[in-house]
Amino acid sequence: MFLIVLKWVLLALSIISLIIGVKCLIDSDELTGLIITVILVIGFFVVRHYTNKTTTKGENNKKQDIVKISKSDIALQDYLVSTSEPKYFIIAPMSYDTSKFEQVNSRGKKDHSVERLILLEEAISKFENYIDDMTGFSFIDRSKIAQIEKEHKFQLSDWSNDTKTAEIGRALNANVLLFLDKFNFLDQNGGEYRFEAKFVDINTMQTTTYLLVYSGKNLKEPSKTLERINFRNFIQISSHENPFVEDLNFSVVKVFKTVQDSKLTFGRNLKACPLGFIEKHELNTDEMDNSKYKISNFTSINFEEPNSITLVNNGIKIQGTYVFEPSEQFVEKIGFNYFTDGCIGKLSITSSGFYESYDVFTQNNREYYLKLNSAETEKITVNYYLQMVRQ
Repeated sequence: MFLIVLKWVLLALSIISLIIGVKCLIDSDELTGLIITVILVIGFFVVRHYTNKTTTKGENNKKQDIVKISKSDIALQDYLVSTSEPKYFIIAPMSYDTSKFEQVNSRGKKDHSVERLILLEEAISKFENYIDDMTGFSFIDRSKIAQIEKEHKFQLSDWSNDTKTAEIGRALNANVLLFLDKFNFLDQNGGEYRFEAKFVDINTMQTTTYLLVYSGKNLKEPSKTLERINFRNFIQISSHENPFVEDLNFSVVKVFKTVQDSKLTFGRNLKACPLGFIEKHELNTDEMDNSKYKISNFTSINFEEPNSITLVNNGIKIQGTYVFEPSEQFVEKIGFNYFTDGCIGKLSITSSGFYESYDVFTQNNREYYLKLNSAETEKITVNYYLQMVRQ
């Protein structure tokens, strides 16, 4: 800063000396003024060169820091928050009846009947385990199902009764019921163990049926049939939730920024999910237009029902309204672990003539982060957040 001031002082003195030197040269042929002017001009350019060199060096160091950050080893886990395995479908495998299968197969040798029944049960277990291993599925314990069925007097034939099916689904807190029926054995291909699997969506009563055939004593899986099984048209268990539905008070902790590799994308754009990144820097106020982000000037925020909000700054209260639009969380499986970007929805605040909308992130449902803005450079993306903590 001192060199910059000195540079412009020397320039001013050079101009003044130039005028005096020219006057002296015309009036008395004295070269003194001109010599002084030349010295000052030379001094100005020397200081200017040194100042520019120092500024360039500082900018280069800053660029090197950015490159260093962007070229560091970045794993997806650094950007995402570890979470438990997602449960998009809670499946209740309803009780089934194999008595007819036993009767048909008891006509032959008794040991054959016992062996075939055991293999059928193993085939059923293999099928249920296959569904259970699919990401986003959870099976309800069969003992609990039997208890609920008994309490509601629910039988296998009741699956086609929409009212009864919805009733049992709600009692089990499941959104999909699995019914197994039509057990059969064909003495071909080393023995084929056949049964029908019906998946019923209790929300829409949509039913999808598959015929499963397990072959031989090793129970070779019907891979082509299993690959066709999907739940695209079934209604998932919603993770929509408004964390601000109660009367809550939040302290505004700080505004901070995170950086990330701007070329890295994952699932949806990672520009919306850098909370797991360990490099957090305090906000340089010169980097943001504070007038645009009025919410950062408040010390606390009170969410009140119905949809009212109070912004507090040094005892001064400003009333407003808010709307929260929850969204399904994005979850990704990496190895044997599950990760989420932490984004739970969008918060819009209207107060005192201003309207702002922010993506909301959370890792623990206690601290919330409002995304204020993003700035992109050639190497990295900088994201700005306002951190709020429940009081």
